[in-house]
Amino acid sequence: MINKGHAMDMSWDQSGIQPMRKYIPALRYVLVATCLLLGVPVAYAAPPANATEYVTQVLRNVEDLERASRWVSLMAEMESIDQSIQAGACKHSVDAISAARNPADKRIAFEGFERCFDAALQRKPASEALREMGATSYRGLDAAYRKVLKEEFNGKRIDFAAKGADLAREINHYLGHQGGYAAILVSVLKDVQVKKGGSGEWLRARQGDLLNATDLVRTGDSSRARIEFMDRFQSINSGPSVITVGPDATINLAEFKIDLRNQQRHKGLVDMLKGAIRVFSKGWGGRADFSVRTGTSLCGIRGTDIEIHYDPDEDRTYYKLYEGVVEISTPHESFTLRAGSSVSVTRGMRSEIMPIAPPT
Repeated sequence: MINKGHAMDMSWDQSGIQPMRKYIPALRYVLVATCLLLGVPVAYAAPPANATEYVTQVLRNVEDLERASRWVSLMAEMESIDQSIQAGACKHSVDAISAARNPADKRIAFEGFERCFDAALQRKPASEALREMGATSYRGLDAAYRKVLKEEFNGKRIDFAAKGADLAREINHYLGHQGGYAAILVSVLKDVQVKKGGSGEWLRARQGDLLNATDLVRTGDSSRARIEFMDRFQSINSGPSVITVGPDATINLAEFKIDLRNQQRHKGLVDMLKGAIRVFSKGWGGRADFSVRTGTSLCGIRGTDIEIHYDPDEDRTYYKLYEGVVEISTPHESFTLRAGSSVSVTRGMRSEIMPIAPPT
């Protein structure tokens, strides 16, 4: 995938596209045939009832069959170019971006990556169609990618991809960034509800729902939800942060900020009101600023796999850390919890740190 937000202004106007309902009867099977001829596998956000329903969903997002075919071929080529260069000729430059520890070093490393990418693209140019769109450099290719998104979509999530589910997922993340969303519900089991902006009525949640900062999520008995935050940056192999919400739990996505231009670590704060969650965040290390807050404790997530249980009646939080290191703060102290350890905090007072069994 082309990684948006390296050092550029990625904002664009999400102008609407009129649905193609009048074309559906004649074109739905033609579009499927076109995708098959192009060798395009299909990725479902949620499996539809039948093929007709799926094609109808796709056609609602494109103006006509010609534009759909153009999108498929262009996106497939752009993805292939970006992945082959990043994994091949410029892998050392990608690694240098990952190794950078401050904004200045990151900018220098990214400038080196751009030079490497441009040289590789000169040796093996893009197709004439992409070159006509200005895709003769990394920035040009990135601009072409954004142009396709702007022209083909109405800011909605997509249901198919030029090369499987990974491309669809990456574009969904990009659209989420541009819309200012904090996260997406990637999995919903049984009774899951959302309260938008922390007020109003509880609404039934569905897989694929986009979440904003200050939204509340709660689960019923025997219910679960999986939330994926919009902090995935392939260029530095970081993110996304993922929270699995257990049964009978309530959380608040209190705060979420991210610097797309410099790919600085986001600031995230999740308030646990009750229940249990498991948090997984990779690749950010000491650059993290993502925390989970319970009654009288605050846990800073630093590239971690951690399970957190909170009982508001007893004001007791139980932490089980499987991977990484976390910093836990209470009104009385701050301390470090390391992988393979557990601790509880009750009314601001912590217990002895104990070893745990490996995760199952």
